[in-house]
Amino acid sequence: MLNFANNASYTITLNVKDLLWGILILALIVLVLFIIALIYKAIKNLSATHKIIQSNGHNISKILENASNISTNANSVSNDIAHASNAFKPSVENIADVTESITQTFKDNNSINEAILKAYKFVNKGAKMAENYKNKKKNEEVADEVEKTEKECVDEN
Repeated sequence: MLNFANNASYTITLNVKDLLWGILILALIVLVLFIIALIYKAIKNLSATHKIIQSNGHNISKILENASNISTNANSVSNDIAHASNAFKPSVENIADVTESITQTFKDNNSINEAILKAYKFVNKGAKMAENYKNKKKNEEVADEVEKTEKECVDEN
C-alpha cells in the first residue's frame, strides 16, 4: 500500500536512454496498429473482389470458353487492316507526290501569289471601309432618333 501523505514528495527521474526507449515503443505500437488497419482493409477488398468474381463467374466462364474465337477474330481483323493499309499505300505516296508538286508550283509562282495576296488585302480593306461607313450611318440614325425621343420627352413635361 502506498502512502500519499501531505509531506511526502515523489521524484521521477528519466534519462535520455529511457526516453528514447519509450518513444521507440510508442512508435512500434503505432506501426503495429497501422499494419493491423492495412490488413483489415486488404481483407475487406479481397472479400469484395471474391463476391464480384462469384456473382460474375458464369460470365467469366463464357468469356474463357470463347477466348479462342475472340483471338481468332482479332487476328482476322488485324490481317484485314494490314491488307487495307497496303492497298492504300500507293494512294498515300501519290498524294505526297502531288502535294510536293503543288508546293513547288507555289514556289515557282511566288510573284503571282504575292499579287493575289495584295489584291485580296485591297478588297478586304475596301469591304471593311464599306462596313464602317454603313455602321457610321446607322449610328448617326440612332443618335438622331435618340435626340428626337429626348426632345419629345422634354416637351411633354
